[in-house]
Amino acid sequence: MGVMKTFMTGAVLAGMWTSSATAKDDLVTHVSQCVGRMSAQIEHQWLFQDSPTDMMETQRAHLIDVLQALTTSANASKVLSGRIDAKMAHATLLTKAAFGRDERSARWAKQRALQAIQNCGDLVFAPDAPGRNVTQDSPEMPVATVTQDTWKTSQ
Repeated sequence: MGVMKTFMTGAVLAGMWTSSATAKDDLVTHVSQCVGRMSAQIEHQWLFQDSPTDMMETQRAHLIDVLQALTTSANASKVLSGRIDAKMAHATLLTKAAFGRDERSARWAKQRALQAIQNCGDLVFAPDAPGRNVTQDSPEMPVATVTQDTWKTSQ
């Protein structure tokens, strides 16, 4: 019975260790693909000038920060490859959606690209709209002023 407990404990611990490594790899892959997809989406929006890209550029910048924190020398080439592959795949979807001759296929490509971007947008918080207060009863104060005042007070 003691051997069986030892074996089961080892199997459970090995499973937990393996799943945490896989979860981290999945996160790195997902974030790198989202950065690539958002890059393609931003370039597409610049090309067509159909919508402002400020919010998406901000979200992409935040995801790049997250990706830099997750990137190591061991996975750097995989991260870059994931970004490039996802950017090319998303650009292909957007091209098919914009210039496709088959209406059904173009509609599918547009819907698929939209779903992919929405999945990526769920990873980071959307910034508040300009001029919108965080709380309704407090006046909005610039971050730089708060930081400078806090620093002066601490000195």
